[in-house]
Amino acid sequence: MTRFWVQWFANSVAVTRSLAALFSLLALPCIYWLCLELFNSSLVGWVAVALLAVTPFHVLYAQEAREYSLWTLTILLSSATLLRAMRLKTKFSWGMYAVTVALGLYTFVFSGLVSIAHGVYVIATENFRLTKRVIAYLLASLVGILAFTPWVVVILSQSTQINKTTGWTIGLLQKRGFCW
Repeated sequence: MTRFWVQWFANSVAVTRSLAALFSLLALPCIYWLCLELFNSSLVGWVAVALLAVTPFHVLYAQEAREYSLWTLTILLSSATLLRAMRLKTKFSWGMYAVTVALGLYTFVFSGLVSIAHGVYVIATENFRLTKRVIAYLLASLVGILAFTPWVVVILSQSTQINKTTGWTIGLLQKRGFCW
C-alpha cells in the first residue's frame, strides 16, 4: 500500500509517513463505533477517542512508516463489525466481519490471534453452546481465512527465502534462552 501511496503522491519521508498518520486518524471513528457497540453510550465513545488520540503508542505509531497504525485500525474495525454482526444477525454483517478478518490477516498475521479471541468471546456469550451465532462466526472466520489463502501459498513457496532472511532471529532467541 505504501508503494502505491508514494507513487501516487511523491517519494518523500513526509508522504511515506502520512499513510500511517491517515490510518491513525481513521482509528478514531472506529474506536468511537466500537464503544457505541459495546456500551451504547456516546460519552464513552468520545472519552475513548480522546484517550486514543493522546496515547503515546498511538501517536508514535502514527509517525512511523510501519504497519502498526493499520493493524490498530483493522483490530478496532474487526471488533466493531463483530459486535454489529452479533447484534444484527444478518448475512451482510457477518460478511463484513469476514472482510475485516481478511484485512487484518493481510495487515499482520498475528491478527489471527485477535480472531481467536473474538471466537472465545462469541462462544462464551453463547454459554459454550453451538448456536446459530457461533456457526455464523465460524463461517465468517473461515471465509476470512480462505481469502488469506493466496498469501499463505506465497509464504509456503518462499519459505527458504524467508528462512534465509529471518533465520538469524532463531539463533538470537536460542542464545537468549527463549527457544529450546
